[in-house]
This record gives sequence, C-alpha cells and structure tokens, in this order.
Amino acid sequence: LRGPDTINSIGALNAITPARLAAAALEHATLARLPSPRTAVLVGGSTRAARLDRQWLDSLRDILGAWQARDGGSFLVSASRRTPAPLVAHLREAFAAWPGTLWAPGDPGANPYLGFLGHAQRVVVSPDSVNLLSEACATGRPVYVHAPRGVRGKLAQFHRELLETGHIRPLRAALDAWTPEPLRETEAIGAEVLRRFRQWRDAA
Repeated sequence: LRGPDTINSIGALNAITPARLAAAALEHATLARLPSPRTAVLVGGSTRAARLDRQWLDSLRDILGAWQARDGGSFLVSASRRTPAPLVAHLREAFAAWPGTLWAPGDPGANPYLGFLGHAQRVVVSPDSVNLLSEACATGRPVYVHAPRGVRGKLAQFHRELLETGHIRPLRAALDAWTPEPLRETEAIGAEVLRRFRQWRDAA
C-alpha cells in the first residue's frame, strides 16, 4: 500500500521496549540464575506459509544441541496458543536434557514470555509468525529463524526484508553472532505521525 498519507512498517507493531524488557527481567529475576548464554526459543504453529512438525523440531533440536555442546548455556522455550499439544510434548522431550525452562499455555503461573525476552542473550524464532518475529527483532538481540523448508507467499517477502535489513539470520550450527539494530516500528511510526502532525499544524 502506497500513498502520501500512508506509513509502511516492517512487520507488526508491538509494545516491546527497553523499559518493558527491564521490568519483565526484574519480575522474572530467577531466570538470571540459569547459565549463560541464555537462548529464548519462540515457537508458534503451522500455517499455509510455514509448516511446523516433528521433522522441523528434530532439526531445531540438532542445531541447538550443537550450540549447547559448544557453548553451554540454557534455553527459555515459549510455546504459543497456536502450538499443537503434540508439538508441545515433543518440545518438552527435546529440551529436557538441557538447562532451562519451558512454558506453554495452560501451564501454571503467569506467562513468562516477556521475562524470557528480557533475560535472553539471543533469540531463536519459528518462521510462521509475523508477531513473534517482530517482537524478537524489537529486543535488539541477535535473532535466528529456523526455516529449513523455506516459507511461502507474503511471509517470504517479510523474511527477505528482515534478512536484507540485518534484523534476522538463518539458524545454523555454526553460530553467526552479531548485534542488530532493534526493530522498533511503533516508536518510529509514532515519531513520524507526530512529525507530520506538526508539519500540518505549522502549515495551517
């Protein structure tokens, strides 16, 4: 969508800010006891554009197992409402051998999702969700996407834009560490709206 009164964003607008992450890290302070590096693993569910199944999870486990064998550390695993129960069960089994914690909808206690992002030094995201990818990229941590089969449709275009702008990298056994620029589109678009309003007001 293009036009003089149109502002385009990369991905979904969200409320991830340094202040919210810091507050969530304090609220979930016990996560700091887990060994570093702490890797948040955000898992959604299958869509027409990206399929998540046992094969996808097995390849994810193999790569993260290589990371853990080399670097140690722990995993903060978050499933979503769209993650099917069998995949959640496989996630629990796959990550049981390593330090960390896993939370899925229906588990006791408050959702620690923001706490996971607040304490993570790096983030691994399933390829299916624009929201999960946008929120992960807003943290300013390195974000790795596990999409061994690729993605289709508009989602593929979104992935390409994130790759080209340096916000994500493909998940590989050889860790490619870097420090990305945070993708904080809510803040950027808010500032642009304010700039345009002031321009309109001053011209009136």
